[in-house]
Amino acid sequence: MLKQVFIFITAVAMFIIAMSALEFLVPVILGIDGLPSESMQDAERIRSFMERQPASFYLGMILVHFIAALIGGLVLGLGGLPKWTTYLLAACCMAIGSLLMLPGHPTWYRIFDLINYIPGLLLGYEWVTRTREFVAKKAE
Repeated sequence: MLKQVFIFITAVAMFIIAMSALEFLVPVILGIDGLPSESMQDAERIRSFMERQPASFYLGMILVHFIAALIGGLVLGLGGLPKWTTYLLAACCMAIGSLLMLPGHPTWYRIFDLINYIPGLLLGYEWVTRTREFVAKKAE
């Protein structure tokens, strides 16, 4: 049981680390200058900044969150946890995502982003488990 909890916490941590690292790249690739650190305390400045971002910024963020969820699913699959833990991690990721979401995001982005975690996690989990099954068949 302790091993399963450790794997689950590791998967959540890997998801957050991957998401944080990749989220840094999207504005850099698109050439978007961020807000100064003192502006991050003002919700109205954040909202104004987020409303001015192009759709490509939000599409990049959706892709980043999908990749982070894929990594979380890979960790769950490598740990050999049952499939229901993938759904549990998806629920955790959706909760974290909705809590940490800054003001000013368009509604379409919020919807797609929250739905995005489930296929990413399941794809990563299934990728590892099917690869294990394939390798086990080849080893016979």
